[in-house]
Amino acid sequence: MLIVQLAWRDLLRDRFFLLCNVAVMVGILVPLLVLFGVKNGVYQALIGEMLANPANLQIDTAGNATLSEAEIAPLRDWPEIAFMTPKIRAQFDYINVRATEGRRMRAALLIPTGAGDPTLPSGAELAEGAVAISAQL
Repeated sequence: MLIVQLAWRDLLRDRFFLLCNVAVMVGILVPLLVLFGVKNGVYQALIGEMLANPANLQIDTAGNATLSEAEIAPLRDWPEIAFMTPKIRAQFDYINVRATEGRRMRAALLIPTGAGDPTLPSGAELAEGAVAISAQL
């Protein structure tokens, strides 16, 4: 107990040294706590939003390749793949559409889909030849 009393008296006697030590500790700990808060707050929220939107998890091919259904079928069994469908050629991705009474043409992106597509609203089932139109169009 004597050591603690002597240390406490020495600490109070050298107040300037104590103030410098506290300032150094604050100068080191405050930025670290801010970075920790950013990582666990903003960063985690952004990652959570990104992973919640299935469109962000979509992988698209950059070029054109001719693949048969037999070549695509084994990939559907991979546990990492939630939904997969072949895509049409890149030159046929867009079509021109307009409203019934409208005059302005607008380009619309064609994306093939099927049962279990996570980008469609839950419970939405498309019949053969049916079309789903996004809110952006």
